[in-house]
Amino acid sequence: MLPEFSIQWFPGHMQKATRNIRENISLVDLIIEIRDARAPITSANPTLETIGRDKSRLILLNKADLADEKVNEMWRESDSDMLLFSAKSPQQVKLLEKELSRRGELLREDWLKRRKGLRPYRALVLGMPNVGKSTVINALAKSAKARTGEKPGVTRGKQWISIKNNWQLLDTPGVMVPEALEGERALFLALINAVDERLYDLELAALHFLAWLKENAPAALTSRYKLKEDLVEPHELLEEIGRKRGCLRSGGVVDLTQAAFVLLKDFREGGLGKLSLETPESGGNGDD
Repeated sequence: MLPEFSIQWFPGHMQKATRNIRENISLVDLIIEIRDARAPITSANPTLETIGRDKSRLILLNKADLADEKVNEMWRESDSDMLLFSAKSPQQVKLLEKELSRRGELLREDWLKRRKGLRPYRALVLGMPNVGKSTVINALAKSAKARTGEKPGVTRGKQWISIKNNWQLLDTPGVMVPEALEGERALFLALINAVDERLYDLELAALHFLAWLKENAPAALTSRYKLKEDLVEPHELLEEIGRKRGCLRSGGVVDLTQAAFVLLKDFREGGLGKLSLETPESGGNGDD
């Protein structure tokens, strides 16, 4: 039995960011909430969902190119206000632009009916750390106007960014939930890199992930690492991955921390194939 996996991370700047988001809600016409397509439930921050309930909301499942395509469609069909997105897909960028254009026209018609002065349409882009808010904005802006980075919490300060179809986007820092998280939710946040790796046990995260893979997507392990099918225990699996990937210390001892890093990096970059951690029905993997 593996020890429980848990995370607690809510630095002071996130509390300030949440306060700033609330203060800026009155300035915008639309909330664009970014989630990770591989874990749309876990990457939804309940605190952010309560902000701006009277505003129109568009949910983008970002990094859709890394998620199971069948599960992606299940998510898209489950919510009409949800769009699949990958900055690597020109088609999905165009679909998002088309949706923003449609919503902008609706706003314009409403303002004209109410004899309200016309101005640029404004959207607030929010989400948890490292779900790709700045990457989405840069794809729409056709340039690197929003700061991006591989580490959670890169975005700082207020950034209004103009894009086509008369829209302005406000980028915001990623905000984590304030309470401690345990079990699968904590694990999935670690896997999608929403939490700084210095704040949890990398090896323990890898062991829990291997147990999850063995149950939900065993083919990902055998195809990527050519592991023997008789290996079942997470510790055995991690050690064999480390051996095959050359994560060795002096004397041929496997460096389990380095092996864990390799495994998580492979998942985050798609090296294990297109994997979804959650579905609309069960919250599990789609490979039943």
